[in-house]
Amino acid sequence: MGLQYTTPTIGLFFFSEDYITFLENFEYYIKQPLKFSGTSRHPDANELRKVNKYPIGILGDNVEIQFVHYKDEGEAADKWKRRTARLNFSNLFFIYSDRDNFKEEFLDRYEMLPFEHKIFFSSKPQRDSNCTVFIPDYVDKPQVGDSTISRRYEKYIDVIKWLNHEKDFLKK
Repeated sequence: MGLQYTTPTIGLFFFSEDYITFLENFEYYIKQPLKFSGTSRHPDANELRKVNKYPIGILGDNVEIQFVHYKDEGEAADKWKRRTARLNFSNLFFIYSDRDNFKEEFLDRYEMLPFEHKIFFSSKPQRDSNCTVFIPDYVDKPQVGDSTISRRYEKYIDVIKWLNHEKDFLKK
């Protein structure tokens, strides 16, 4: 849409457990100084870093951020700092999916979060979930694909309506 990024989470990912922990105490973690680590506690990240030596950020003592699209710690820290400063705490939107070591218990925790605008993209139909958007394109897969690259979710939600707080953002 040609807008300036107002989220620090562009070009990176969290493993599911880290993301839920981050969101459960969002205002605390978003204000923590960003530190870096040479290794991850997630074996999948250490394997990925053998091919792409990206920076690993740490918020608090336990939330890891995988800065997979950043060349070094300096770039990651600079963009994180600039983008967290642009956050509008009265207009937050969250997206989560069944990727990156997802467990069902994490969806339960996500649903309990007090955020008004949250979506969970799922490769499987979910029980009575108030935030799940089932993406049938991935029904034969263990998880949804990278939503920022494939954008298959756009077949199922009207992003503009969602961002404008419209209730009928789900496509029929």
